Amino acid sequence: MVTHSCLELIQPTRQELLRALKQHGPATAELLAAGAYLSPGAVRQHLMALEAQGLVRFEVERAGPGRPRHLFSLTEAGHQLFPQAYDTLSRDLLDALEGEEPEVRARVLDRLGELQFDRHAGQFDRKDIAGRVEALHSILEEDGYLPVFFAGDGGTTLRMVHCPHWRIAKQHPEVCELELVHLQRALGAAVLERISHRLLGDRDCSYRLAIAN
Repeated sequence: MVTHSCLELIQPTRQELLRALKQHGPATAELLAAGAYLSPGAVRQHLMALEAQGLVRFEVERAGPGRPRHLFSLTEAGHQLFPQAYDTLSRDLLDALEGEEPEVRARVLDRLGELQFDRHAGQFDRKDIAGRVEALHSILEEDGYLPVFFAGDGGTTLRMVHCPHWRIAKQHPEVCELELVHLQRALGAAVLERISHRLLGDRDCSYRLAIAN
């Protein structure tokens, strides 16, 4: 299977500059220009465009007399453009758990759910349900779920347009249950009811929220 990366969506010349920074680390525009057969001025234009996208940063290096040098390097977002193997590792870990005793498996999955929540727990502290919904929306957006909250006759509904764990969930449905537990912990006093489930053939996963009495 061919693995594609987000890097392929970048303009070809800028792809090459990103690859050069990935391979060699911090570099000047002059050094990058020599490898790309471009003028330093043209390379700087590309690098500043990449900086505006949050993919490249630069530091000013002053060493001795003369003009300071600008050293360009990848940001964390720039590194993330290159192929990742998180899905494969996650599937392998879940596959390995299948051979364990049920109580071991349950304990590990429960701990995983706790760790997922703990990463964002501070964003929900001392907030009412409206504040928790707002914080959850921000987190889900950052994680790639493309969440939509909307009010209807049956109350507030959370619709998650995209599932970033879809390939794993198809093999390990327990990932969906972890997701439900994570959402419930985040919303606290709200009671969640799953009303659509992509694994069951629905278009997406959605939940109805009700405030517990």
